[in-house]
Amino acid sequence: MKKPDLQALRANALLKMAEGDKDGAFESLKVLASSDVEASDAYIITGSLLRDSGDLAKAERIHRSILEKKDLSKEVRDTAVRELIKDCLEAKDYKNVLLLTERAENSLLPIRALAMEKSGHLKEAAELYKKCAKLKPEYIKNAARCWFAASKDSKESRGNAIKLLTYAEKCDPLFFEARAEHANLLFLDGKRSKGLSIIEDIIKYELPKSAEHMQLLEEFYYEHSEIDVLFKLIMKKINSGSANTPFYVYAVRYHMRKSETDKAQSLISIFTSSKGFPSVLAAVCAEMSGNELLNTYFKARPLHKCSVCSCEHTQYADICSNCGSLGTLSYF
Repeated sequence: MKKPDLQALRANALLKMAEGDKDGAFESLKVLASSDVEASDAYIITGSLLRDSGDLAKAERIHRSILEKKDLSKEVRDTAVRELIKDCLEAKDYKNVLLLTERAENSLLPIRALAMEKSGHLKEAAELYKKCAKLKPEYIKNAARCWFAASKDSKESRGNAIKLLTYAEKCDPLFFEARAEHANLLFLDGKRSKGLSIIEDIIKYELPKSAEHMQLLEEFYYEHSEIDVLFKLIMKKINSGSANTPFYVYAVRYHMRKSETDKAQSLISIFTSSKGFPSVLAAVCAEMSGNELLNTYFKARPLHKCSVCSCEHTQYADICSNCGSLGTLSYF
């Protein structure tokens, strides 16, 4: 039987991949892997193609079989480990990801931190993300997210939850939800003036990024203070000429609830004269007009965009579902 031309198989597999023909590339790589026991790279690529096609169990078996071979070079072993980690991540097998990254080099620390977070080890994940931030500063926001999530654990005492939220704020001073929850817990702890001080800072630094954030503030003031206090603070920002879009939207809706249409329209005019007419304000105008067709249109229309990946969203979220970035969605 004629021995296969290994170089030709390699070339054919690469060509098929370049053309986007994964099935064709996979067939060539299978023949190559079975014909050349030293072709570890062929096994690795074969496993990767299986993972991409959704056959995660086979991909994992292939990548594990490579690691069982003797005399592998460090480069091949490291590559196989990384591919195996990808298999486990794709399968949401975070326990195995943690095992594979137990003695991880720095470049794998973010993956270990993610596996910690997904496994519910939030405090450990936060500490790891802080280490990762030395390599890439953006990871500090991931640490903040984990501290915030840990504070919501029902097993945490109120005092400890406040401490965890303080860690979150130190990691990301612009983290609206952490600050709002911190203020709420301080109120529940009887520290009213400290809670109000945090809320005033939230407004001062214009941390709310959406109508949902403004609703949280409104609920806070309904529960702990006078709702008119919030409106006065928002109007103070608007009158200073530095208010952001959510503040204007809140103030317009406040007037709408009181049937003060003239005041609502005046605020819209002030905003549009200097900042244009964003979709979110158009949606408020549709509400004011009572036009059902327009209301339906704006409810289905994306009103938020991620500043990192430009993905559009119909609803605000703290984390972009496309790229996973924290706090990057804003009105457009």
